[in-house]
Amino acid sequence: MKSQSLDLLLALSSILVSSCLIACDDGQEQPSAPPSVELDMPGDAPLLDMMSAPDESDMRVDAAGDMPASVDMSTPNAAPVQVSDVVIDDALFVSLPAVGRSAVVLHPHERVTLGESVEVQITIPFPKNVLFDGAAIQLHDSTGAQLASHSEQLLSWHTASSAEASVRAVRTTFAWTFSSHDPVELAFVYGITPTSDYAPSGGAQARYPLAEAEFFPGEYDAAPDLTEPAVFATFSPEWLGASLLRTRTSGQWPGFDPEMMTSFAQSAVNDVGEHVTEPNKIAYQTAYEPWLFDRAGTLWNMYILTGEVKWLRHALRASHFYKLAVQDTGYFSLKSSDDLKYSYTHSMFVAYALTGDESFPGAIREVARAASGDGFNPLYEARFGFWTERHLAYKLQPALTMWEIDGDRASLDTVLQAIVHNLGLAANPGQGWTATGCILHTVAQHEGAASEEPICSPWMMGLYAELLWRVYLVTEDTTPLEQLSAFGDYLSTYGVYERDGVTLPYYLSGPGYDSVSAGASSPDSDREHACDVAGLAFRAAYAKSLRGEDMDELRGVARDLMSTCQVVIPGWIRTSQATVDAGKTFYRLAPPRKFNWWFGTTSDLGWLAR
Repeated sequence: MKSQSLDLLLALSSILVSSCLIACDDGQEQPSAPPSVELDMPGDAPLLDMMSAPDESDMRVDAAGDMPASVDMSTPNAAPVQVSDVVIDDALFVSLPAVGRSAVVLHPHERVTLGESVEVQITIPFPKNVLFDGAAIQLHDSTGAQLASHSEQLLSWHTASSAEASVRAVRTTFAWTFSSHDPVELAFVYGITPTSDYAPSGGAQARYPLAEAEFFPGEYDAAPDLTEPAVFATFSPEWLGASLLRTRTSGQWPGFDPEMMTSFAQSAVNDVGEHVTEPNKIAYQTAYEPWLFDRAGTLWNMYILTGEVKWLRHALRASHFYKLAVQDTGYFSLKSSDDLKYSYTHSMFVAYALTGDESFPGAIREVARAASGDGFNPLYEARFGFWTERHLAYKLQPALTMWEIDGDRASLDTVLQAIVHNLGLAANPGQGWTATGCILHTVAQHEGAASEEPICSPWMMGLYAELLWRVYLVTEDTTPLEQLSAFGDYLSTYGVYERDGVTLPYYLSGPGYDSVSAGASSPDSDREHACDVAGLAFRAAYAKSLRGEDMDELRGVARDLMSTCQVVIPGWIRTSQATVDAGKTFYRLAPPRKFNWWFGTTSDLGWLAR
């Protein structure tokens, strides 16, 4: 870990006391400085002694709004160090100062006893290469007073090289007394160790059964063992998006009502009007189909995009329900057979990264073990009887998660080996087939039909494309970008078609085959995947830009698909009195898994399409 002295040197060199808070690009004027925290360092003291702090009684606040404008930790002859509220830029990998401040909001559970001290554990996610010492976290209350706290590194941004790994998540423990059940905003300052340490009790945070909650107490009554923590912690969408929990997010889908996505999410969790009858609600407690494409992961997208505690609770509950439904075999128990399509680890990883709940890593390893032993081979060969891009994505996702949670190099090598193998086939497919940029396989292998025509599936390719994108985010290995770029070439040439003035993605297509002409799909079914395939196109275009390739044609395809998406979505919104009389939802999800295929791999459309 970096020493405190190095942290301070980095802080002094990276924090400007002018209005340009982060290094100004191209000479452009930056916004004026937000409220900041001044940490005064003794002018004559050796650098290693600068962390000696005054008593809390010496702290004072110059408040501006809810958060303090500054905290003065001064001594005679002190030289102030400015610690500003961080400003999140639009970069994929954000650049932040070595010392900075942001907000965290505490939300006490309805069962928390007021007026009594509660031990609180929060987990703070971090962007890449921002924090290098998991103990270097201070907490300040609304008066600017520093809280006694204890922080420890929970997760690392593992590196495949000799470079130092930065902190990905920190677990911070402290005591708090709630006077009401209203939210409480605190500030965390990273990069400087606390001057008042807290001794954790060593036990897990208090938890309460779901049935005792006032918030959707019956959401998972089929799982009576499901509990919630005593305190929830939320962060801004800007901080969450920069932390790359799943991808880089910034804003909702372009061209849509900001409430559109969460309105469909409300239907997904049965947060609907009293007029909606039980048969018209989603049976996610008993049916496996609503979980296809990772329901919990899509709910985490809602939280990351909004920062709202209700979506954190819905996502965390869904993650716990999924975890409890994982059998000893490592497969999802709502499905009667062992099915790799329902093997999801990343949503549990996000749950762990945002809550520090130690029940998740074991379940992740169980699912990863089962996926590793599953008979599906991610290294495509023409002799295989069955092969799809969807299975490829869900075969490799658990291995990537094992790298993220444990730094298991063998798991990462499994992922990288598959990417390199299949990239080679995209350029040289053999069998006398024309190279298209995708991983060609036959209709028979994909569908069980009699045709031996080589094809790919733009629909399912989107799932694997997200896996490739996440491999790049986690490792910065550029090989996945090469495959994404090649996917874009396939999509522009073979993957889309025009019908009735809009651009649609084929379900299956190749040099001599398309699923519409073959009767395997229709324009009506293809149009329902315009939104998710738009995500594939934007992601592939961005990969091209990173590789210095021309992306204009592919950006055009992406925009055309997004225009189709803007036609499709309103068709699933109904607000008439007839809808009320029929007991149906206003935001319709049919089939229920549509929530996940629309919004699962596309939470970054607001960032990619900017």
